[in-house]
Amino acid sequence: MAQPVKGSIYLLPLLASSATALLNSCTIPSNISLPTSSPTPIATQPTPTPNETQSTTIVTESTPTPNETQPTPIVTQPTPTPNETQPTPTPEKTQPTPTTSTTSLRVVEPTGTYLKRRVNWYKQSPEIVSESQMCYVKQNEELPVLSYKEPEIPREVRNIDEQSKYYGNVEKPEDYWAMTFENLPSRCNNQQNGNRRPTWFVYKKHVEIAKQ
Repeated sequence: MAQPVKGSIYLLPLLASSATALLNSCTIPSNISLPTSSPTPIATQPTPTPNETQSTTIVTESTPTPNETQPTPIVTQPTPTPNETQPTPTPEKTQPTPTTSTTSLRVVEPTGTYLKRRVNWYKQSPEIVSESQMCYVKQNEELPVLSYKEPEIPREVRNIDEQSKYYGNVEKPEDYWAMTFENLPSRCNNQQNGNRRPTWFVYKKHVEIAKQ
């Protein structure tokens, strides 16, 4: 145990009086006020009452009702307008069809005319030897026609026989009709290969065709 310092008991009254004197010399004037510290308020979260609950926001995805369906896109093919038509193929050219009708041939040449078979169509009547290859028809005589058309002969024929009195004569197929007849006078041979009607060549300027 430590021993007290000798004479310390006499020092205590002296120290007390010195402290008192010091305090008196440090007296704060009455016109100066020291700041008084206020307690700092403590912020607290409000406590909800039993009946007061925090509102909770619930976000849900909208679900379509059974009658609410997504629209289905409709794709339709374009309909052609009435003016839009398919191109019409051009028909091929065909050979001219012989004209068949109830017509008749009438001779208008005053001297009459000769019907000639194809093989001798370009010859003059005096040059035709066989009478079966030609038929004479006088003026105003009428013959019933089965058909007539332009001859299918490619070119004209020129007489090159220098001994013929018809030398240099030119016969053109477009100057003739190719005709078949229903009935001909008995002097004309109107049979060819059985019941077939032969084709006769008739000079157009000597006759006329009348339709009945």
